[in-house]
Amino acid sequence: MTKSIQLSILILFACMYTLIAQETISGKETSTITVDISCVGSDEGHLHVGLYSDKTNWLQDAPYGSKTKIINGNASVVFEDIPIGEYAISIFHDENDNGELDANFLGIPNEPFACSNGAQGRFGPPKWTDAVFKVEGIHVKQHIKF
Repeated sequence: MTKSIQLSILILFACMYTLIAQETISGKETSTITVDISCVGSDEGHLHVGLYSDKTNWLQDAPYGSKTKIINGNASVVFEDIPIGEYAISIFHDENDNGELDANFLGIPNEPFACSNGAQGRFGPPKWTDAVFKVEGIHVKQHIKF
């Protein structure tokens, strides 16, 4: 091998080692989360999907969100580059497309909603502990049924 090829190979290995070391040091492994949604009552309006990263923002301000169409009672949303950790999902069917989860004067939702793990509220909203799931692999799938 010529010296220029040897030098090129050495530089390539050094770059690869640096990238691998940086990933290990930063600990920023990420995942893709696919959310498959089924049994939505109608195709009218849109689904608003919130992916929450901790108990403090649960059902308040989702750090990751998506709005999607419903086709034949089904929908799918993909969240990419999500850091490894614990998450919970909340979805509401915005039937009238006003961008809000409509509720009555007591705060009880008038529009359908669902959460990860089938979490349901009893005398209040669903609990974080009932909806939370772990994201550990490169690709995670969640199936949520309305």
